Amino acid sequence: MATSRCWIAGLIVASVVLLCLSAPVVAQDAQHVYGAKTARPYTLDDYLYGRTFVYNMAEFRKTPNGPNTPGSAAYKSAIEPFKIAGNTYYVGVAGQGAYLITTAQGDILIEQPYDQDVGDKILQSIQKLGFKPTDIKIMTASEYHVDHMGATAYLKAKTGAQLVMMEGDAALVEKGEGIPAAKVDRVLRDRDQIKLGNVVITAYRIPGHTPGATTFLWQVTENNQNYNVAETCCWSNTPPSHNLISDPLYPTTLLRHNFDVLKSLPVDIPTPGSHSDHFNLQGKLAKMKANPKVNPWIAPQDYRGVIAYWEWAFEQEVLKQLKDGPPAPTPAPAAAPAGAGGASAPRPPASFPPFPDRP
Repeated sequence: MATSRCWIAGLIVASVVLLCLSAPVVAQDAQHVYGAKTARPYTLDDYLYGRTFVYNMAEFRKTPNGPNTPGSAAYKSAIEPFKIAGNTYYVGVAGQGAYLITTAQGDILIEQPYDQDVGDKILQSIQKLGFKPTDIKIMTASEYHVDHMGATAYLKAKTGAQLVMMEGDAALVEKGEGIPAAKVDRVLRDRDQIKLGNVVITAYRIPGHTPGATTFLWQVTENNQNYNVAETCCWSNTPPSHNLISDPLYPTTLLRHNFDVLKSLPVDIPTPGSHSDHFNLQGKLAKMKANPKVNPWIAPQDYRGVIAYWEWAFEQEVLKQLKDGPPAPTPAPAAAPAGAGGASAPRPPASFPPFPDRP
């Protein structure tokens, strides 16, 4: 009789677990952390939310000539700059983010994507908001690739700003590795801070996508409430062709540590992202227009969901490589002609992993 009861109880528990795993995703916002120092533990709900969120963003990238379709004419098109919250503003283009943080002692610009043309659009956006490009005192970026720093040298010359970069990427920026070379005025180490006026930005080194890939965290005040803002790189960690099993430079333990760091950050406001579909720029702009009284950028669940999904995708790739072996090495790209000054083709954004079915 006791054995029978245990078997029935086990069947009930298994049924409940299966029901929970198969339940439809309900998009419900996470509890706001409002300037907290640590985030609450991640859950299955975070992953389920993120799976749907990332799937929708991947579908959005497929829109012909859409603003988030890399290589499309609309991708680098100008959009109206806007305030995200407090003293933080979006000054990027349709497909690629750039962020202005203002202070009484000068301003900070995070991300300077692509080329001089996009650089000029960033300058125009700053002026539209009523700020002066020459007030930019510090520039930085989350990684050294051209889609983040192709306009850095140009904007540094135009503004006179100091360039601050994470170790690992700083040397590549000065060398001009795929971008016009620029002098780095300060080299950051993991968790160093960038301070200007009343703004303190903490820089977290997340190596993998590039040697010095960086996530930035700072605080803003909106309606007498403090919020943590993050410009995030790089939850996908590495290209799909990366050897996750035996790479001595980026071992699996290091990449897992990156996710532990990202999950520890109590983010209230994820910026639209270096690539503006990361956190649904176009969808949130529509929400701003429909209801200006509600700030759609206060979206901690979006951050938690995206990080939870990408951690799952990373672990799936680890399991695949353990079973099938690491992928064949990708041939090194051809070197740019001498004196090209970063004129090589832009590196395409990392692709989303495949979805076995629609969430």
